[in-house]
Amino acid sequence: MVSDEHYREMLFRARLSAVAERYDDMAEEVNHAVRRAHAEKVPLEISLRNLFFDAAHKRIGARRIGWRRLGTEKAKYSSAEEELLAIVVEKADLIAGEIVSLCAETVEMIDNYISSIAENRSAESEAFFLRMKADCWRYTAEVLTGQDRETASANASGGYADAAEAAQALAATHPLKLGVALNSAVFRYETLGDSVQGTQIATTAFDAAVAAIDSMSEEHYRDSTLIMQLLRDNIALWQDGPGAGESQEYRAAKD
Repeated sequence: MVSDEHYREMLFRARLSAVAERYDDMAEEVNHAVRRAHAEKVPLEISLRNLFFDAAHKRIGARRIGWRRLGTEKAKYSSAEEELLAIVVEKADLIAGEIVSLCAETVEMIDNYISSIAENRSAESEAFFLRMKADCWRYTAEVLTGQDRETASANASGGYADAAEAAQALAATHPLKLGVALNSAVFRYETLGDSVQGTQIATTAFDAAVAAIDSMSEEHYRDSTLIMQLLRDNIALWQDGPGAGESQEYRAAKD
């Protein structure tokens, strides 16, 4: 544990920024604390790990919502309104660029300041950060086209596979293991358009958790049952075919 007073101040500031929903400030403060922990060669505390997750996903998540809404706006303008359509496209491209940049920043922080500390590579921590990186590559792929999209998708696919392998040591009902399966399934279904594999990943994880539900940890009960519900909802949704509704992914920081 880092005892540095400035480190503790950054954690406090990050929590205040979260309360105030100033997520860019929060990310700057959290990243400072992560770099400090790296300099001291100590593992991330669970509280800092969750703050790091929350800051990244709040910043990126808000922009993903905005980008999707502008995608809906594009459909409102015909070729006869090219000037207005161009403005919408320009704004959407700006947000897409921000998503790509923020995702790259998050992946870089994990690679350079978190994964290099041995204690951050326990089965649980490794699965946590590998899933987080895979999520970032998925978000990047969503807003790109052509070869750039293919590259980001390949990185996401490999990342989810690595996260699933790291999570093998965890119980079938562990929320982190379920979360990896859930987001991997969403990636397969939504980003790659592979409904068969997406549904299979979700169904396998759900069935395994149901079979082991009697041994579910009380500590993880709330998060685990929530993710199982999301898995079940997605399976039912995907059976109705494309366009039936929006897939659900797990966004909570606590695992």
